Amino acid sequence: MKIVHFVLSESFAGIEQHVDEVLTNFSSHKLILICNESIASYFDKSINIYKVKNFGRRSFFGKYKLKKLIKDIDPDIIHTHGSKTSSIISSIKTKNYKHVATIHGVKKNKKIYEKSRLNYWS
Repeated sequence: MKIVHFVLSESFAGIEQHVDEVLTNFSSHKLILICNESIASYFDKSINIYKVKNFGRRSFFGKYKLKKLIKDIDPDIIHTHGSKTSSIISSIKTKNYKHVATIHGVKKNKKIYEKSRLNYWS
């Protein structure tokens, strides 16, 4: 199974450390990371990383490039971390992958996570 993890943070902190640990410890699947180019160097060197420039939730060009990249990767599952990446993936969803969203931290508004194609845990 091909699983893409998607984080779009500008700094390497809690979410990113968690993703790094997941990607280095679950090797029974083909794991890929799409992340902001400014934090890519902090992840374990054995991880297959696609670097993207940071972009906002409403960036047409950023979402267009991401959708093209996802089409090229052709994952079975996209696992987003945080509300920004969950919102972006929900807005460009295609029919050939499942979307899992992980909430990091306490969120009052969980609507964006409810749009993911699989259930979420809080």
